[in-house]
Amino acid sequence: MTDIPRYALVTGASSGIGYATAVELAKRGFKVYAGARRVTKMEPLKEYGIVPIELDVGSLESVIYARDLISAETDGHLDVLFNNAGGPCFYPGIEVKEDVLLQVLNVNVAGVIRVTREFSPLVIKSQGCIAFTGSLSALMPMPFGSVYGATKAAVHSYASGLESELRPFNVKVLNVVTGGVTTEIFSNYQTLASDSLYNVGETTRQFIKQRKETTTGQSTPAAEYAIRVVDQMLNRTRTWRIYEGHAAWLVRWATTLLPDWITRPIFERKFGFNLLADAIAARQSKLAVD
Repeated sequence: MTDIPRYALVTGASSGIGYATAVELAKRGFKVYAGARRVTKMEPLKEYGIVPIELDVGSLESVIYARDLISAETDGHLDVLFNNAGGPCFYPGIEVKEDVLLQVLNVNVAGVIRVTREFSPLVIKSQGCIAFTGSLSALMPMPFGSVYGATKAAVHSYASGLESELRPFNVKVLNVVTGGVTTEIFSNYQTLASDSLYNVGETTRQFIKQRKETTTGQSTPAAEYAIRVVDQMLNRTRTWRIYEGHAAWLVRWATTLLPDWITRPIFERKFGFNLLADAIAARQSKLAVD
């Protein structure tokens, strides 16, 4: 008896979570399409039988091209759609540049909705799974991460609504609220403008250094993360939200069980923002006196 082929699409598959998840799905017998703008970085995936395709989730034309290509090769079926593509934004919420704002909203929010909309008929036909890379930043205060957190909060809400909307079609929806995972997304931090309200010299530099170290210092290996996430993708229980990655469960319980006035100062100290906030407050007091 011939096994029925299973198909998957992973966006943002050129590195980190997307790359590792594409490999894990291939190991489990899926024919995997790996989508990203940088196709050359996905060349090694061919060793696993994975098909790299150029896919810019910020472009409707690119998404439709990928949809038509995959649909033609799979007879209109897709068992797993993993919306992983996303971009960073490390500006203070009141100083984010317009081009950065539009880009991160287009990729992290509109791009996710765009891909899901265009590929959902294929997933419905397979009664498969639509999954999303969520983030703890949607649940906790992350100084200089307010815009990025807002995009992930939007994904969280979108996935929650889809869980109800797609249940009649027997499609599983899964939002993976992600903690620390080995990935390139946090490797490049935008530089503050010299006239930024948050620029108080060495204190600001120390905050940015500590924030980066806290974000990237303790991380779950992407391959380990991918194993657990794929397990949940293939588990047909109606669990629409899971927590994976370093500190994910800790933050989940802290934000669920403890009031904000307790958790917020803890998070701010963890990222080193308390010292920056004190330095800014002192400067503002001096300016008021002068």
